[in-house]
Amino acid sequence: MAFGRRFILLLLVIVLVFGMVLPASAVDRSVEATDSADDTFAPQIMALAAGGTVNTTVSDADIVKSLVGANVVPYNIVIKGDASNLQRGVFTNALDSVGIANGVVLSTGDANSVFTSHNSSMSFSGPGDADLSNLIGGAATHDAVTIEFDFVADLPLLTFRYVFASAEWNQPVTFNDVFGLFINGENMALLPTGSVVSVGTILTDSGLPWPVSPPPPSKGYFVNTVADENFAFDGRSVVLTCEKNVTPGEVVHIKLGLADVGDNVYDSALFLEGNSIGGPPIDPNQPDQPDGPNPQPGPGANGVPPTGDAVSSVYWMVGLLVMGFGILASDIKKFRH
Repeated sequence: MAFGRRFILLLLVIVLVFGMVLPASAVDRSVEATDSADDTFAPQIMALAAGGTVNTTVSDADIVKSLVGANVVPYNIVIKGDASNLQRGVFTNALDSVGIANGVVLSTGDANSVFTSHNSSMSFSGPGDADLSNLIGGAATHDAVTIEFDFVADLPLLTFRYVFASAEWNQPVTFNDVFGLFINGENMALLPTGSVVSVGTILTDSGLPWPVSPPPPSKGYFVNTVADENFAFDGRSVVLTCEKNVTPGEVVHIKLGLADVGDNVYDSALFLEGNSIGGPPIDPNQPDQPDGPNPQPGPGANGVPPTGDAVSSVYWMVGLLVMGFGILASDIKKFRH
């Protein structure tokens, strides 16, 4: 009888242990299923709009907020361009055409037209920008669009990913539209060769002739997009990356600018990846997340270290199992004797 009662006690211990383990396992499975669903859902969304969509009705503050990480607080925001704010906007679902899914778009023409038919050409008869002119030997610039803002650096490395596109690559003339990305006054928008990012350098630094019409085949930094009927431009750059070391805690001044060069027709555009400035967003619910540009996940499910409650539960389960099997072993020994 004593053996039977003790065996029942062991079964209760096992049931109690499984009762503590299974809920935690169910939670882990639900998190993994959610992550998996998100991964498979994103490409389906992008497939709905092969060219992408643009919204130019958002405020200047929202434009910049779309550009920076969640842990960056921009201020002193100034955006210059046409009076109707048509030269800047946010874009989505553009991975197929641009190589970047979502972000901020700047255009020397109407940004609403970047994902339409080819030969994009619109003039606002707007002024140029002195900093952009200086990048290309003082040449006259037109229809410039610029974004400037300040923020306090949170991480030691700033990273931008962007794509430069233009309708000038299908013209037999040398209008060298240009892009500049100035961090504390220094232009960091450079090709790996060290050249500024412009219509001419993207071809010549790729070993391609310029000017040339129709545009040459894809090579080096150049991607021919003539066959993309949902893209207004005849070519674009590959996805380019800009990195700049900064000092955490210090103020950083950013200026992004794009302009027509020589004339104010045949537009160019710049696609900047969203939420890239300032590193990955920091989850405020995880205050122990390590600093640095590439934080590594700690032990535990989904990179979250186990909490004190979880550790205590493990100790209880192990203790109960040891106690239960100890009782069973003792009874079996007595039963055999």
